[in-house]
Order: sequence, then structure tokens, then C-alpha cells
Amino acid sequence: MSTAVWDPDTILQITDPSGRGMICVGLARPHSPSGLRGRCRYDILPDRHRAILSILDTMSRTPPQYVTNRELRSIARLGLCEWHTHQVEKVVANWEDILGCVESISGTYKGQGEEIIQDSKELQKEVDECRRLLLVKGDCEDALSVVLRRHLNRNARLKKELVESQATSARLQKDLARIKDQKEENSRLSAENSRLSTLLKRAEEEQERCKEQATNLTAECEKLRKQNAELQADVNSGKDKYKDLQDREQSATRELIAASTQLHELQSANLGLENNKQTLQLEIDILEQEVKKLNEKNTSISASTAASLQTVTNELSAAHQTNTELRTQIDQLSTPIWYRLIQWIKQKLTGLSNLRNPGKEVSDEEEGVALAPTVPGRDAGLVDGAEQI
Repeated sequence: MSTAVWDPDTILQITDPSGRGMICVGLARPHSPSGLRGRCRYDILPDRHRAILSILDTMSRTPPQYVTNRELRSIARLGLCEWHTHQVEKVVANWEDILGCVESISGTYKGQGEEIIQDSKELQKEVDECRRLLLVKGDCEDALSVVLRRHLNRNARLKKELVESQATSARLQKDLARIKDQKEENSRLSAENSRLSTLLKRAEEEQERCKEQATNLTAECEKLRKQNAELQADVNSGKDKYKDLQDREQSATRELIAASTQLHELQSANLGLENNKQTLQLEIDILEQEVKKLNEKNTSISASTAASLQTVTNELSAAHQTNTELRTQIDQLSTPIWYRLIQWIKQKLTGLSNLRNPGKEVSDEEEGVALAPTVPGRDAGLVDGAEQI
């Protein structure tokens, strides 16, 4: 049965050093402001851990450079929890980088080991020669001294090389730790780069969306600018209308003031008319009383006038008869005498009418002009003669 030539469990940091078994080999989310991502603390089931140890035991019997990607993927699938199954590629890539460093260190140690083996073979030859010389006689002491010095020198040189090898080993261990830290930093930077790429993609999408919004806003602003121009024109028109309305208002105010003044004057005149109305009402009352008195007097006068009217009627009848007789005579005589008689009769009738309606004046137009015939010029002298008669 072959022995192990290296320890993949320790190199790849599979088993938890605290002895609690195995934890997930994935990287958890960063919980610090620095953004460093630590190892997941989720425990792996013992059955899966044993399967991983079996694979590691097989890997330990061959040099690191012979480890296959398939073996690393098998370990990664078994060593990741359900929350980090998507990190298989990342974990395998990290292990391949570590194995590359281990292969470099192993090559260095291998070269030094071959030199040490060669030196050991030479030393063994010298030891064998020393043993052979120890069996020779005393006259070979000089040769033995030479061989011893040579051996001491070689031993000193080997010690020096051992110190240098130890220093180189320490330096390589530091380089390995530094490379490991660098790999973790690279993983962090890769994750950060992925996050930044996602943010950049989102920023580009946001930029495109902002461009679309800017285009829409520009069109909206242009539309608002046109609307503003139209509104400004409406405002200017409204200002003109407002100025016109102000002028109309001022004119209406002046008219209102004039109307108010006129109203006050009319109210004063109305008050005066009211006073005059009251005065006239008093006068009307007085006149009504006087009319009442006059009506009473007219009643008495009408009673007295009725008798006189009867007498006058009788006289008129007699006068009418006389007038008829005179008309006959006048017809027999000349026309001017007839006209004079008619005038005389009309005067008599006017006097009788005045007796019937006392207080009423009769105008010249009401004196029966229609009864007067037209007197021709040739009869004027006859009329004058009739008037003299």
C-alpha cells in the first residue's frame, strides 16, 4: 500500500481546524464595511464529509500536479451547502490556484531533495571510504585526515544549505500564505467586479431610462412652452380686455356717480313734490269742499233756473213763432235784413243758454258761426242798414 506524498486536506483547508468536523467551503456574503467575504459556517453532514475524506486520501497518494478537475468538482459539490451550490466553479478555480502554488513549491523541494539525495550518496561513498580507511594501517592517517576534512567541509556545506533550505521553505510558506490572501482578495475583487458590473448594467439601463425620460420631458417642455406662449397671448389679450373693462368700469363709475347725484337730486325733487303733493292734496280737499258747496248752490240754482227755463221756453216758443213770421217777412224783403234778424235771435239764444248754465263763458267760436251765411259784397250796405234799423 502506497504512502501519502502530501496532505490535500490541510492544503485545501477542507476540515475545520477547530475539530468540529467540516463546514461549507463556500464564501458567505460580506458583513463588514471592508467587503471581505468569510467562509460559510454551515456544517456539512458526516456522510458527505467521509466521502470527501475518501477522495482526499486517494489524492494524497499522487503528487498535486496529478489532481484532476473532476476530483476537485466532486469535492466541491459534496462540500457546499444548499445556499452556495452555485459557487462550484469559483471554489474549484481557487483550489486549482492553490495546487499550482503547491506544485511550484513541490518542484522546488523536489530539486532540493534530489540534490540532498545526491549529496547523501556522495556522503555515503565517503563514509564507506572512511570505514575502509579505518581498516588500513597507521601509515594511512594522512589520507584519513584528508578524507575527514573533506567530510567536515561537506557537512558544513550541507548544514549551510539546510539553513538556506529552511529559510527558502519559510519564505515559500509566507509566499503561499500571501498567495492565498491574494486569491481571497482576487475572489473578493471578482465578486466586487461582478457586483459593479451588475450595478454598471443597472446604471446603463437607468441611463437609458433617464434618456427616454429626458426625451419625453423635452417634448413635454416643448409642449408646455407652446402652451405657455398661448397662455401668454391669452394673458396679454386678457390684460387688454382687463384694461378695457377697467375703462368701462371707470366710465360706469362716473356714470354711477352722476346717476347717484341725479338720484339725490330726484330724491330731493321727489321730496319737494311730495310736499307739493301734500299741499295740493290740502288744496284739493279745500276745492272739493268748495265744489261740494257749489254743487249745493248749483242744486238750488238749478231749481230756481228750472222755473225760469220754463218761462224762457215759452218765450222761445213765442219768439220762434215770431221768428218764423219774421223769416217769412225777411224772405220777402232783402237778405241783409234776414241776416240781422238771425244775429238778433242768436244773441237771444245765447242769453238763454247763459241763464241755463250760469258761470260758463261762451267763446266767439261757439256762438253759432255755422248759422251765419256768407254775405256777398253787394249786400254789405244792406246789412249796415239793417243794423241801423
